[in-house]
Amino acid sequence: DDELLSEAVVGSFTLRWDHRMPFISVAHVSEPSRTLFRTIRRWPFISVGLASETSDPIRDGNSQLYEYVWYETSRQTINSVRVSPDRLTMHGEVFGLITKAHYTLVFHAESEHQLSFDLNVTATRGTFNRVFLNYWRDERESFHGFGEQFTYWNLNGLRVPVLVSEQGVGRGLQPIT
Repeated sequence: DDELLSEAVVGSFTLRWDHRMPFISVAHVSEPSRTLFRTIRRWPFISVGLASETSDPIRDGNSQLYEYVWYETSRQTINSVRVSPDRLTMHGEVFGLITKAHYTLVFHAESEHQLSFDLNVTATRGTFNRVFLNYWRDERESFHGFGEQFTYWNLNGLRVPVLVSEQGVGRGLQPIT
């Protein structure tokens, strides 16, 4: 399958992708055989969904969050890819029975050793309130943090909800908030 991949150099990084089964991998040009990031073949690396959540009242600054995912899109396409020396822009769609959305994924070389990405997703049918990023991880890699965690130190293998909400700074006053 590797001979069917498209490839481009963005800054000091080599990005490879497959239009047929959405897939991306990233390596540094100094170590082309060492994969820094890759998605899972035959599995959408971007999906959207609709979920609802409830939580227990806040006690001692902590609360328990319960999430129910009503649906998540199961298909993804890569429709076009545009490459410049420091940027790769990918356009595509994610879809399922209920929802369809257009995405733009931009990889940008920030420096010789830093590649960033921006993801913008817009609904074209239905609605969603979750965006999922699915990717492969090396078994030696571990995830820590994402706020204060007393239940788990290492979050490997867990679905980690990263929720963003107003912390009260400015309380809606412009231009602070």
